[in-house]
Amino acid sequence: MNRRRLKQRLLKWGPTLLGILVCAVPLARSAYFQRQLARLFAQDGPAEQQMARLFAMFTGGALGPVTIVDFDWPYYVAAVLLALIAARFWWLYRPIPLDHCQVCRYDLTGNVTGRCPECGAATVSPGRGERS
Repeated sequence: MNRRRLKQRLLKWGPTLLGILVCAVPLARSAYFQRQLARLFAQDGPAEQQMARLFAMFTGGALGPVTIVDFDWPYYVAAVLLALIAARFWWLYRPIPLDHCQVCRYDLTGNVTGRCPECGAATVSPGRGERS
């Protein structure tokens, strides 16, 4: 795969996959947090012990020190921005139809000269696959 094709694929799929990840991380985090709380409160014991476990979960307890950074950014804003970037690259690197000029994308329907009237490039005949 040549470098240009690789760059096109990265520009198309990079923002797309990053947008999916931005949407998936909050959902996974929420599911994990709900599961931890359910497991925590399913254990028997006095309320003080349950609160101590809850405090340990938020402060790091058995996991070591935990730094909590509160960043209130609506995830849909990041998802929309990434979707716009991805849509731009998907539109920019869309396949060129066979009846269009491969250089400037001019519609060559009905053109029999073998040259693009817009840019002057030689056209490829869709039936034979050779230059005319």
